[in-house]
Amino acid sequence: MIVSFHPLFEADTNIICAGRKPNAEDLAAIKAADAVILSQGCSQTLYEMARSNCPHVFPNYDVRFEYPGKIGQIKLFRKIHVSHPASEIFADIAAFRRLQIENDCPLTLTFPLVFKLDWGGEGQT
Repeated sequence: MIVSFHPLFEADTNIICAGRKPNAEDLAAIKAADAVILSQGCSQTLYEMARSNCPHVFPNYDVRFEYPGKIGQIKLFRKIHVSHPASEIFADIAAFRRLQIENDCPLTLTFPLVFKLDWGGEGQT
């Protein structure tokens, strides 16, 4: 049996989990499934539930949740040596100010600059 949590992929059992946390009924369906199909906006909770309780989960979001957010993407790109725009990472504005103002340390990047926060994307904002 195949369970789909994706609104566009029909399977033997179809469940919409968008906007809510997975529950005991979802877990029971996953445990009974031979395979689970997830949507691109699935939560980490649902993904981990599926990976822990079903041998075949599509797609594989291991890297997505291991390297979350924009900072995670930069760390992943650096780790696997993938070309990406030059980036500086700061834990917060205070860290940026400490480095730039207190230490009189110039940015290694040149203008134009784009500042991004480590949230949003994938339909979450």
